[in-house]
Amino acid sequence: MMANNETGVIQPVQQIFKETRELNRRRKIPILLHTDAAQAVGKLPVSVEDLKADMLTIVGHKFYGPRIGALFCRSSARSRLCPMFFGGGQEKNVRAGTENTPMVVGLGEAAELVTRNLGVYSANMKKIRDYLRDGLLRRFDLVLTEDNQDLKKGQVLWKYVDIHMLPNTLSVRFGGMDGQSLLQLVSNQLNASTGAACHSGGSVSSVLLNSWNWSEQDAGQTIRLSVGRETTQAEIDQVLDALYSAILGEA
Repeated sequence: MMANNETGVIQPVQQIFKETRELNRRRKIPILLHTDAAQAVGKLPVSVEDLKADMLTIVGHKFYGPRIGALFCRSSARSRLCPMFFGGGQEKNVRAGTENTPMVVGLGEAAELVTRNLGVYSANMKKIRDYLRDGLLRRFDLVLTEDNQDLKKGQVLWKYVDIHMLPNTLSVRFGGMDGQSLLQLVSNQLNASTGAACHSGGSVSSVLLNSWNWSEQDAGQTIRLSVGRETTQAEIDQVLDALYSAILGEA
């Protein structure tokens, strides 16, 4: 995973691939290098040539395209792909079924727009994400600790601050409030998720957050906040006011 879908932390995929290629020199059967770039495309520069990846996956709806995925696969690695579905010879016998041409074209167009405008998109998302972070600092009490302590109402904690992160993501733990309950209280002003959006709605807390030795309750207090290309400061102010009112009971 090139960038974590819950915390927004960018993983050192290029370094991992470099070390794996060194290891492959001593192996009869090389390890294929694959990364899930779903969270990264549209927010970071992504190049299969720079990464020297054998395979790379993307999904369109993460960068304002249609909800369809794509797999880049080098010809040298294609022989090691095994189909999950058998049938016709479409997709070079890797995946049966008729190609969804309109969505494929839409995915290509979205990718082209991202490539052309990435600098503008990324800079604006980071500006708005930082505005959200600063607004939380103004309204709530930031706890700077690595201890697994209980947070009180009005206290917030984010695990990662000044490290390499996606420009649009902020994972925040709100003390004294269950994440799902908080989202219900602010549902008219905010669409967000507890943990990964694709896993939201379940009762099991994040494996990642639990790996920090957080309790189920601590992990359940964490919300992943994300901004988009066109999110405005006025919209962030509305969200901040809603969060403040829901947690501290004041407008």
